[in-house]
Amino acid sequence: MVNSPGDKQFAVADQLGMSEHTLRNHLTTIYSKLDVRGRLELHVYATAHGLGAEGWGGDRS
Repeated sequence: MVNSPGDKQFAVADQLGMSEHTLRNHLTTIYSKLDVRGRLELHVYATAHGLGAEGWGGDRS
């Protein structure tokens, strides 16, 4: 089975109980407010500001 990039986005939208279109709209708004251009820049921004996976309740020791 071949997965397209949209398949993962659809799965995320489904888990959040929204359409893929709504998810894209929310991501676009987040990108604009944080002045980033995509998921990679968003990841870099989040990591730089302590919002990476380890920043979500993980142990930072």
